[in-house]
Amino acid sequence: MALIFVSLAGITVPEPASVRAYLLEHADILGLLRSVAAGIRERFDPGTQFSLEVYSDPEIEDKYLTLYVRQQEYSPDILDRIERVASHYDGALRDKTGWLLLTTDFRPPR
Repeated sequence: MALIFVSLAGITVPEPASVRAYLLEHADILGLLRSVAAGIRERFDPGTQFSLEVYSDPEIEDKYLTLYVRQQEYSPDILDRIERVASHYDGALRDKTGWLLLTTDFRPPR
């Protein structure tokens, strides 16, 4: 259900099975994910792509959701803009079992 909502918000999910498994394990972040998905589009240019993926840290056994912000041409203030959006929900993650990182990998949209 959450993946359908994310998809309707225009967020791509390249590996839905891994995201679904993460959300089943950390269901307490579903409401937050819905809020972020609902509001993220209005904070970035129309050509911005958002991709929800599970990041697996190669050095330690840690996984977390990552919402990548991707643009064809990156503005110099992209990291500041991402930080402003993330600051609105970071506090809500403190008591959750899962984590959601909003960032960019500076790749072009796929």
